[in-house]
Amino acid sequence: MYGLSWKWAIAQFQRAQGHVLRWITGCFKSAPIGAMETLAGLFPIRVNIDRYMEKSSLRVRTLHESHANRRKSKFSRPTPATYIDRIGRLSSEEFPPLHPMAEPGKRLVDRFADRLAEHFLTPNSHPPKASTEFKRWSQETWSPLFHKGRPRGMHAALECIPDDCTHLVLCADNAGALSKIPNCEMGPNQLVSILAAASVIRFLEKSDRRHVILLWALSHKDVAPNEFVDDLAKAALEEEQPDFVSQARGVVDTLVRAKRKWAKLYSEVP
Repeated sequence: MYGLSWKWAIAQFQRAQGHVLRWITGCFKSAPIGAMETLAGLFPIRVNIDRYMEKSSLRVRTLHESHANRRKSKFSRPTPATYIDRIGRLSSEEFPPLHPMAEPGKRLVDRFADRLAEHFLTPNSHPPKASTEFKRWSQETWSPLFHKGRPRGMHAALECIPDDCTHLVLCADNAGALSKIPNCEMGPNQLVSILAAASVIRFLEKSDRRHVILLWALSHKDVAPNEFVDDLAKAALEEEQPDFVSQARGVVDTLVRAKRKWAKLYSEVP
């Protein structure tokens, strides 16, 4: 920043700030170095430039990859998101929070409460995962047969339900997602819950003998490849991680660093 091509610009800023400081403080050119800035409470030009450069860098890091400022950079690498943003458009589709499926009286839990069953979804239905009893409970309760189930296979199974099927078991390792299917409560995944509830309602409406069971199951427990990955993730968390701060905290830190540079700059003046 302070190369030969910038010296003239910095000198112009310093002269302009000198006029401002003399007008504010009433001092003369013979005042000690740094006295007018300290009296007026203004950062020196070089310290202020560093401060605004850091603030600009923080701001750029919050921009999307396809933002104009990022596209102008010759160091930015093309990504699929950048390409899609150029040829696509943003979706302006709105989803009403109070969907008809989520209205009281029309929800799955209101219409078919007697034909719904939940297993291991309530807080006290199984030991906490962090407890020592959880491992023993999982070994006594579950006998995993496969661990490569695909959503495509689940979708095909739902589309090919035979007419004589009376019990449908929805099994997943996300207890929160399963518990939202009966009431379709508001949240970031409400649309997914509504679509799932609609499929369950179509299944139940075909016969009074049909029932649905919501079953929470373990995902990584007692599956050797998955447990190996979990151990690697836990080991990575034990390593020293970089400090993550918010945008507001980063801006405050730039001000703190500027004050330290200011104090160091004038402490070195003889």
